[in-house]
This record gives sequence, C-alpha cells and structure tokens, in this order.
Amino acid sequence: MKNVAFLTLGLVLVLGAGFVFVRPSARSSPEALSNLPEIEVKSTLEYSLNQALLHDPASRLLAVVLNFEGDSSGNELVNHYHLFSQAEKGFFTINPLHNFSIEDIDPSSLGLDLTLEPIDADLIQIWPSAALAIANNNGGANFSQEGDFKIDLLLTKPEEEVLAWYITYRHLEKGLFKIAVNALSGTVLK
Repeated sequence: MKNVAFLTLGLVLVLGAGFVFVRPSARSSPEALSNLPEIEVKSTLEYSLNQALLHDPASRLLAVVLNFEGDSSGNELVNHYHLFSQAEKGFFTINPLHNFSIEDIDPSSLGLDLTLEPIDADLIQIWPSAALAIANNNGGANFSQEGDFKIDLLLTKPEEEVLAWYITYRHLEKGLFKIAVNALSGTVLK
C-alpha cells in the first residue's frame, strides 16, 4: 500500500470534545503529494474556522494556502495557513502547523489580491489531494518528479471568478508551471 501522505500536515484526531493535532516530520514519496488525507484537511480547516470565529465573530475565510518543498528523497509540507478577513481590523492568518497560531497580516505581502470573495467551505468539492492529482495529470508531474521543486496550492475565489485551487510548480531546472483547478467541479481552468 502506498505511503499515505500524512506529510507534516499531521494527523488530526477528534476525541470527544477535544482536538489533538500531531505533526509527524517524515518525508513522503513524490506520489504521496496527491494522497493528502481529505478528512485531515477538512478537520484542520473546520478547527481553523472555529478559532477564527472566536478571534472575531465577523471574520470570513478568504484563502487556504499549502506550500510543499521536495527533492529526490520525497516532499514535505512546509507551510499551511488559512487567511481570514475581519470586519474592522484587517486580515489575519491561522497556521495549523504552529498550534493554530493567529497572526495579523497584510494580504498584499503574500501576493494576494485584496478583492477576494469569502469562501464557503461547505461548497468545496475538490480538496488538495484531488486538485494535485488533476494538476499532475495535466502537466504538473513533469515538475515534481526529479530534482528540487516547490509546489504552492492556493484555494481562493477572486472577485467574479470561480472558487479554485491555483497551483504553482517551481522546479530548479525546469522552471515554472501554473494551473488552476475548479474547486467545485475539478475541471482545469484556462
């Protein structure tokens, strides 16, 4: 059985009313990028949404970001955060890899457009594992198999566009490859 990609996204366990987040440090095989456990991503996002509402009841989810780095020995999730807007205070992130820490932030420092529409997490049908599989089948695999590479996934809804995973592959020797996958249908966007 293929190594299920727990990556450093971690194992999320819901025990009664408690929530435990464990972050293994082992690297996974390159194929494992497309096997992110959907239940863990959903649970992590749900917990972040709850933390955001405690921080500011008017907050709204604007983006989900996952950053991977890899080489011939495998890949590793190096960053994962959720971007939220606040009614009057600006923007903040919640990072599941750092005990769900909350940090005020300027989205332009992340290279994000300030005209993002709020995301309804209940509408997401395509999660990172499926988005990466689709991207890999449409050219991305060439950029994540050998040598040093980075993969960035950004789930967001730019104004008047569809909710989508914007995936960027950066390979030291092969260059840059970008693809967008509709988060509702799984179709590749042009």
